Amino acid sequence: MLSFPDKQDQYKILVLGDIQVHSRIRDVEKHALDNVMKRTRPDFVVFLGDVLSGAGGHTPPSVRKMIREVLDATVGTKIPFAVVSGNHESFTLVPFARQIEFYREYPNCLTPSRRSRDCREAYYIDLSKSDKPFCRLFFLDCAGSKASRIGQVYKKTKPGTLAYSRKVLFDENCPPTVVFQHVIVPDAGRLLQKHDKNSEYGVKGSGPFRGYNVSLLHPEAGRLGECISPAWDNKTQFPDWAKSKKVVAAVFAHDHVNSFEDELDGIKIIQCPGAGFKCYGDDAIRGARLVTVERSGRIASEQIPFKDL
Repeated sequence: MLSFPDKQDQYKILVLGDIQVHSRIRDVEKHALDNVMKRTRPDFVVFLGDVLSGAGGHTPPSVRKMIREVLDATVGTKIPFAVVSGNHESFTLVPFARQIEFYREYPNCLTPSRRSRDCREAYYIDLSKSDKPFCRLFFLDCAGSKASRIGQVYKKTKPGTLAYSRKVLFDENCPPTVVFQHVIVPDAGRLLQKHDKNSEYGVKGSGPFRGYNVSLLHPEAGRLGECISPAWDNKTQFPDWAKSKKVVAAVFAHDHVNSFEDELDGIKIIQCPGAGFKCYGDDAIRGARLVTVERSGRIASEQIPFKDL
């Protein structure tokens, strides 16, 4: 359990998605990650999937080395952190359960081993205030990807994970909850608006938006540089979150050139930009997202572009 410091008005959670280290971290990447840590001074850090690129089928020693380089450049051995898997973690020769053990070599890692969890692909950590649960941080691993007739698609959340989520969220003792998941939910498509494909507005659509251009329904919400890329057949997950009335925010990565915050059915939808320099992205927004839990219970977020550091 984490504790909300008595003298603080905010609990700061730095979210880093899609770092996508290939073989080693370059100096420019170390500099950017070090600067974002100094600028935000977070209480907690979430590595929101795709820490590794997965390209090249890395072996256990190389995966362990890359993970250690990322942690040494960010949280070290003092700032508490947690990690969830993205789709790229499944591309290496090392199962994610083994990757977790490499993270757990650091004493400040709060991610439990998969053997010790009630659910293999999900776990939660409570943030307490005055020794009582104040906010739940709920972490859901990515179900991975697969090849299809239209190219690579993302698998929908596993039935066991959905069942566990319902068990956790529909418990009357569950406090307000922030979900962290690498791939966005398809329901976020309701935050987009369609345009003719020949229009000067928006970006090329995919999935149910194929044949159209799309833009954010509320442009002031942030930046849409590509169409969202969820598992389009993941039909029940978000409705469960909304029905539970316990989820107050959901934080995603995966779509590197998107960075926005909007609201859907009473839930804040927070999209983080890509943090990696070797993966595709936009240097105007490449960076992190700072999510704050205020003492009042309000959730807010702020884009932290590396270029501004």
